[in-house]
Amino acid sequence: MPQAKQAALSRREAIGLPLLSALLLAVALPNELLPLGSPIFGIVALAPLLLAIYRSRSAGQAAALGALFGGTSTLLTSFWLLFFQSFSVWTLGGVTLAYVGFNALLGPFLWAAGRVPVAYRPFAVACTWALYEYLKSVGFLGYPWGLIAYPVHDILPLVQIAELTGVWGLSLLMALVNALVAEWLAGGAPGGRWRRPSPLREAWRYPVVRSTALGATLVAGALVFGWIALARPLERTATADLALIQHNSNPWESRDLAGTVSTLQRLTDRAIAAAPGNPDIVVWSETALSRPILGSEGYFSRVPAERPLLPYLQRLDTHLLTGVPWVLDSEPLQAMNAAMLAGPGLHQPRHYGKQHPVPFAESVPFWEVPFVRRFFTEVIGLHAVWQSGTEATIFEVPLRAGGTLRFATPICFEDAFSALGRQFVNAGADAFINITNDAWSRTVTAEMQHLVAAKLRAVENRRVLVRGTNGGVTTVIDPHGRTLAQAPLLQEAFLREQVPIYRGPRTVYTQLGDVLPIPLALVVLAALLVTARQRRTTARSGRPRDAANSALRTPVADSTR
Repeated sequence: MPQAKQAALSRREAIGLPLLSALLLAVALPNELLPLGSPIFGIVALAPLLLAIYRSRSAGQAAALGALFGGTSTLLTSFWLLFFQSFSVWTLGGVTLAYVGFNALLGPFLWAAGRVPVAYRPFAVACTWALYEYLKSVGFLGYPWGLIAYPVHDILPLVQIAELTGVWGLSLLMALVNALVAEWLAGGAPGGRWRRPSPLREAWRYPVVRSTALGATLVAGALVFGWIALARPLERTATADLALIQHNSNPWESRDLAGTVSTLQRLTDRAIAAAPGNPDIVVWSETALSRPILGSEGYFSRVPAERPLLPYLQRLDTHLLTGVPWVLDSEPLQAMNAAMLAGPGLHQPRHYGKQHPVPFAESVPFWEVPFVRRFFTEVIGLHAVWQSGTEATIFEVPLRAGGTLRFATPICFEDAFSALGRQFVNAGADAFINITNDAWSRTVTAEMQHLVAAKLRAVENRRVLVRGTNGGVTTVIDPHGRTLAQAPLLQEAFLREQVPIYRGPRTVYTQLGDVLPIPLALVVLAALLVTARQRRTTARSGRPRDAANSALRTPVADSTR
């Protein structure tokens, strides 16, 4: 049966389809109108872009389509970067330009995956997209925001596969669903052939039907695994009494440290009084204190004037976990963005230094080079950088109810990185207590996007995730990804919670890490080789180069072309 030639991509479609995908992705991810995002939009968000790439004339045109999608989707989903200090234009502009480039590189790979035989195309495209999301989320420039996995974060049976594959397995499933939607939009439906005497047998001859059946089987398998995982009991070994203080102050705008400290003290007093006995740990957020406690004893012995901090903490009969600058050297000044844990009465303070600082904001490569430092200070407006931590510190606190809590403190966006999460658990952490400053973002979008990214660390490692923030989202997430408690966004608030602690066996993901990207890369390589061979064959035979990407109403007899 001959194949019909697919219609060329018009100029209007070349612009409209990538823009439509960018808009759908922005609505699928947490946003101001839909704070939790939308799984419905998530399963179709990529389809218009993929449809455009399938119909593009060349890898170059696919690169342009990818660049348009990348720039627009970044602006729509990460607009809150405009509030990132005085150099916010550089921040949002730099991230946007980066993803224009990254998606321009992605486009030709998707184009090549789109040239494999139709029966395999959705799987090749899904592997390509999932591998891209992995690569963009790791390393110094890693930015694990906007993943196609995130719109389904609240479909708990589906997200449980993260225990096996990390978030990348969820990205793969969601990209596959989007690719299958794109196949049907491209013309894969059998149409009038449904009226034949044996419609099921006739329909099964079409590659898109068989691909959809296999895709549905994979999704169903993931759901079955998820239901089994949700029913599997976890070994609860302890209970930690935590007081999470959300003081709702943006330290980048407010210079009133005394007022911030007074608010922290007032909310802490209320949290302590909210339940019998003292909590095991009081948690203050990242940058709650813009001065180090150690070394600033003279300052904090008189500030705030009505109730100085140092005597207050010395009388506090519980552990304190707080974000502070931790000074490594005073000449020249070198400090880490750190979490400090101190015992009752401020005894035996320990610290963890942030290992993954925000690139080009908290850390700048070659900062010690005068030209580089002068450019960032005079042009960008960045006057200092943090030193990076080098150790996955695990804190230990004896619990009043019995037992010991061993926990890690990923700082701010570190809880969005899968590799860091498993590093902490492999070092012995029974829980994550994240401290975050997201108040600067001023938006529900930023707060919720961060939460959605972070909560998958709980599922990947089967460890409870506690988040103590200055504006949101202050919350407790159980090892299945369920929300146990949550404070209101962008308000002064506190949570006094009895947090269950689980010490189950390490998950497959915790033990093996990011192994899924390896077979993904092999599939992408195979797609490139098949496409290259196909183009050489096409060139020798004199057939039009887009013959392999013709209409999808191809019965099985012709599907191997």
